[in-house]
Amino acid sequence: MFIAAQKKKSSIAEYVLYMWQVESLIRASQFNMETIEKTIIDKMGLDENQLGMEIDWYSGLISKMKTQQVQSKGHLLEIRDLLIELSYLHNSLLNNVKDTNYGFLYNAAKPFILELKKKQEGLVHDEIEVCLNGLYAFWMLKASRKPVSADTEKAMAAVSKLIGVLSAKYREMMSAVDEVKG
Repeated sequence: MFIAAQKKKSSIAEYVLYMWQVESLIRASQFNMETIEKTIIDKMGLDENQLGMEIDWYSGLISKMKTQQVQSKGHLLEIRDLLIELSYLHNSLLNNVKDTNYGFLYNAAKPFILELKKKQEGLVHDEIEVCLNGLYAFWMLKASRKPVSADTEKAMAAVSKLIGVLSAKYREMMSAVDEVKG
């Protein structure tokens, strides 16, 4: 919960990727809260109050995953909603705002996005979700210390730059929304 909150504030893309990891960990633990406490929460070095909050957060996620029927695959509704917002912003930056820096980064990443889309066998059509799926897979490869080719490193660097700027634009957009709310 504490890591998720920090990531949500600093980089929405990192937050989405982190939440996908949390969903995977919950699935790997077979939705068993005792296993989650022993393998994840107990290693966080939290005080009594924080520990209770973290346990409640994971319990809430388990409940949501079951209610939303994403126990074996898929993502929580709040994460899917964020993907929609990011996709909308992405399309707005390219087509409405015509942000030249973003357009440049997009054009640099586009061949890699098309390749990632192909690798996802047409199951995902949204470019931002394709990018995040690619980054997640790349992250998992690196975490498992599997070899990564130079071409993959180059592709993920281009995709990561694009998503990093998109996250920064999202943070700017949300700050503007907060200012309007007042």
